[in-house]
Amino acid sequence: MDISKALAFATVMDIQDGYRAVEERVKLEASKQEVHTQICFEEFIDSSVRLMEEVCKVCEQANPYLVPVEIADGSFMLPVYIFMMVLRAQGGHISSGQSLIMDAYFEKINVGFSKREMIEALSNNNDARQRVRDIVGITNNFAGTFWVTLFKAMYAIKSNEEPLNTLIENFTIATMRFAVLGETQNQVIITVCEKFEYAVLRQVIECKKLPARLIDYFGEVAPGEHLIRIADIAFDLYDTAGEPKDPDMEQTFPLFFAGLVRGLIDMSSLSEKDKGLLLERFLQRYDIEVIFAGINYSGIMLFLKLNDGSSRQKLLTNMQELISRMMQIMFQLIMMLSIRADKKNETTAFISACAGFLYGIEKELAIEYPQYGFGRLTSTYISNELAKLT
Repeated sequence: MDISKALAFATVMDIQDGYRAVEERVKLEASKQEVHTQICFEEFIDSSVRLMEEVCKVCEQANPYLVPVEIADGSFMLPVYIFMMVLRAQGGHISSGQSLIMDAYFEKINVGFSKREMIEALSNNNDARQRVRDIVGITNNFAGTFWVTLFKAMYAIKSNEEPLNTLIENFTIATMRFAVLGETQNQVIITVCEKFEYAVLRQVIECKKLPARLIDYFGEVAPGEHLIRIADIAFDLYDTAGEPKDPDMEQTFPLFFAGLVRGLIDMSSLSEKDKGLLLERFLQRYDIEVIFAGINYSGIMLFLKLNDGSSRQKLLTNMQELISRMMQIMFQLIMMLSIRADKKNETTAFISACAGFLYGIEKELAIEYPQYGFGRLTSTYISNELAKLT
């Protein structure tokens, strides 16, 4: 299962941490080189980091908590795009200095393919070449998902051209420094950079011509729409591949919803009472009734802690333990049903919808309760739950 696709979002910190690791690795390698090569190494990675920081700055303004996976993937793919453009311009020949930078980069950053596959992509239309094109490729007539999503973020914050100019400047510097390490003629690589600049400035205008519904920045889909998607996938799989021995989806789904939301809220530093009130709010908002063994449980009951040794304490404790396991129970059920129905991609789609729903309500809670940890919990929460399945 591809968890990164399932979560579908990242954080600015994820991107910064990745670049910090590769920056340290490249500069370590630079320290072993002659002065000229060392300068090229350092200026390449410094401009790459500045490029990344500009992208993150735009995304943080558009949404201070999360960035789309297209931006995260693209931020890490841009240096690979530079590698490929320069190597193609110099006929596929690779100098020792260029090879060292690429080794350091691929050692620290996973872009979904290897250095060898990238080199093969220079002359073959393999998966690596297609992936680079789809994510960060840009021409006068085409823009990859990274660029389209970045442009959407710029529209969302009503940005001027300054971020693009900074991005183009640092992309050009990184390209020139990588080219200097090789055998590319200056005029050839200057032409490559000029074509890149023209394509970016053209595509940011072309993207703005799209219908308004297609240029909404991510995260604006209402959580309720994600919830409908969750239910549609679950019930469709159950109707297609369910068996009598499987848990009844009509009974399981409300318990799963309560467990899904409860788990996120429980990661905050709110009081138990406030956690219960929040859960009750979402149960009522989405018209979810948690009924088990003839008892209708409120959000407050699902957080209530009793220590009186009563039968009620035991009942609540058992129910809370069941609710806390519902994420795993439902994920396992969805995985099993999707295999039976020969719709394995539906597992990822289901988890992605769950993540989208949680991101939506967490965004709301981060504004309402800024001091209680909301804002970056969803990725950790779902990743932890998925890890329990392995």
